[in-house]
Parts: sequence; C-alpha cells; structure tokens
Amino acid sequence: MIPMKYLDAEQLKHLMWTPEEGIPDVKKGVKRDAPLDGIRYQLMRTVDTYAFGVHNLRRACLRESNAAHPTFVLDDGSNIYRPLTFRETIEARVNSYEQNTKKRQKLKLYNVWNDSCTGISYQGGTDAFKIIPVCAPLIQIERNCNDLFLPIAYTDFDESELHASVAKYNELLTKEEVENHPAWHVAMGEDVALLRTYRDIVFAELKNPEKAMGFWIRQNTPTDELRTLFVNDLGYISNANGSGNLNDYGSFVRLAPSQKISP
Repeated sequence: MIPMKYLDAEQLKHLMWTPEEGIPDVKKGVKRDAPLDGIRYQLMRTVDTYAFGVHNLRRACLRESNAAHPTFVLDDGSNIYRPLTFRETIEARVNSYEQNTKKRQKLKLYNVWNDSCTGISYQGGTDAFKIIPVCAPLIQIERNCNDLFLPIAYTDFDESELHASVAKYNELLTKEEVENHPAWHVAMGEDVALLRTYRDIVFAELKNPEKAMGFWIRQNTPTDELRTLFVNDLGYISNANGSGNLNDYGSFVRLAPSQKISP
C-alpha cells in the first residue's frame, strides 16, 4: 500500500464532503505556452523522506543519462538533476491525462501526492510567506536530512510576499476561487490557462463537487521555516500543500529518459 502524505487533523475535517451526482463535464484542454506534447512521465518509488526522494531521483537520472529531465546549475557551474517544480508537476498531470485513453494511465499521477522542488518560506510570527519556484536549498538537501523543515532565513529569498489574510487558505475552494487564487497563481507561474485546465480535470474526476483544491499553508510559525510545496492526490482533493514535513514520505515524478522537451 502506498503511504499517504501527512495531513494535520485540522485539515482532514475539511475533506468530509459528498460530491454532487451527475455526469462529469470535462472541458477541452486549453492551448498553453510551450506544452510538453508527447512527453512521458514515470512515478518514482515512494521513499521514507523528502530528501531520500530527491537523491533517488537524481541517481536514477544519472544512471539513465536522462537528457530529458531538467537540471539545476550549481555555484561552480556544474549541473545536477532536480525534481520538477510545482508547475511542471501540474503540467505533467495534465499532459498524462490528455495523452492517455485508458483511465488507469490517465490518473496514474493523480493517485499519489507529487512532491516538487518548489519551496515555501514562512516568516516566523507572521502570516507572510513566499513561494520559490526552483528552490536551491531543497534541490541541494542532504540525503540524510530528517528534519521537519529547513531553518533558512525568510529574507534569503527575493520572491514576492504573500499573506494568509489576503485570500482563503486552509479550506476548500470553488472553481472560480481556484482560478483567481493568488497563491495558486504564483505556484503556477501565472499560467492561468494551465491552472484552469487542471482545475477542470480535477473537478470533473471528483464528480463536480462544490469545492476542492484548497491551498494549505502554515501561519505564525515560531521561527522562519522552509518547506516544500506539493500537490495532493485526488483522494485528498488535489490540494496544494505547503504545510507538510520534510521527514514525511517522498514521492516524485520524472520525465521518461527517451523523451526530450522542445525548447
């Protein structure tokens, strides 16, 4: 059995809902900038911690000389393989859904949470946070890291600041609220077309509930914290989740080695 990504009890009570009956109304995919047409994806084996998952993905790509999977440039100019960003992970889900005809394959990436290299930094004692699309500390995390979070200063990141008081967090959202949610926008790199397409798939597969796809964060943390932003599986309403612990299980998606991304 695949382990579930940890959620606080307070989060779980929001998930007790009954979907509306009826035939799902799946909207056709919206044309997006630079889609990864024809790309195939593989789920990495679920491992004990986020750090193990990052290093297992890197080893697998090195073993395959995987020219398709994205890399990160270190300070010395060398490259290492990195996990997909949150946006790239969502695009992987959308592409897999649109390119496959069998239900099992369409939903393969949706049946387990997907971790990413996108970080979420919290400023201690406040409701302020930042989303870091390609987060260097998470990409370079030590393999044996078993901490809840990385104690990296909030001021180390230059990304725009978000505040929990400005929008709805830690609760499920309507379709319109998802499309206009500031944190969903930032996490998706302002790719609203991709967000809309993904949202429509999720709501359709959940039999068109009134609400889904919440954005879970932490607030008023004792100190500055850096955590990862991941997307939950359909069983957990495909929430965006930035409140998980790094010492929880790690589950990553990688590009199949025979595929290449067009520039």
